[in-house]
Amino acid sequence: MVSTAAIASGYVVNPAGQWSHQCDVIIYQPTFAPKLYADDNVQILPIECVYGVVEVSSSINKEKLRQDFKKLGHLKSMVRRGRTRYETQGHDFAIYGERNIPFGMILSFSLRACTLDDLATEFTTLCTNSEPFAYPNQVTVIDVGVDRRITFPL
Repeated sequence: MVSTAAIASGYVVNPAGQWSHQCDVIIYQPTFAPKLYADDNVQILPIECVYGVVEVSSSINKEKLRQDFKKLGHLKSMVRRGRTRYETQGHDFAIYGERNIPFGMILSFSLRACTLDDLATEFTTLCTNSEPFAYPNQVTVIDVGVDRRITFPL
């Protein structure tokens, strides 16, 4: 049976040579995802095969939210349309078709030195100063849950 999704940790790259920051969890389409590099801990995957990325931390504050917001925005800006070509270890291959922008999620276990209201206010400020495609799709703090103000920009 063919798997429709797989999980990795590592980096995402596009045909223009742009690299993501290190991604904690990459959810990707394994059937059409040539691994540009893989070892036990890190994989490098083409953006065209990535469904989404989750940034995971034990705790979050406003600075960590800003860092992860920027990382996910950069990843989302790497998407290119149409035909893309890669070359790896002497093998040339192409990936065709339109790609959606991958989802981005920030997942933390607890708050650190801030309140949920502080986080929601910072999230709204970041969204005001960013393009809508760059917004994280969701921010979840497990010990307090999902706050609608952080999930959807005001």
